[in-house]
Amino acid sequence: MSTKLDLTDLALVNGGMNTEGWRPSENIEDRRGMTLEQSMNVPSPTVEPLPPLVRTPGDLSSQAGLDDIGKTFGGTSGDNFGF
Repeated sequence: MSTKLDLTDLALVNGGMNTEGWRPSENIEDRRGMTLEQSMNVPSPTVEPLPPLVRTPGDLSSQAGLDDIGKTFGGTSGDNFGF
């Protein structure tokens, strides 16, 4: 079953979300008025570095076998797969 909408009926629809009082997001960049080239050349914002990785015996990476990649196939650099 499909319903066809008449454009005049669609134009009479009102309502929606009330956005009054919302503060603008600080996580967006306003690039209106820029050309595509200007927009593509805007430097990326810097982000804070990730905290140091703390590994523990039996953690998920070791359980998944990620620590053994390269050892299984006879190499320690991970590029020797024994073929």
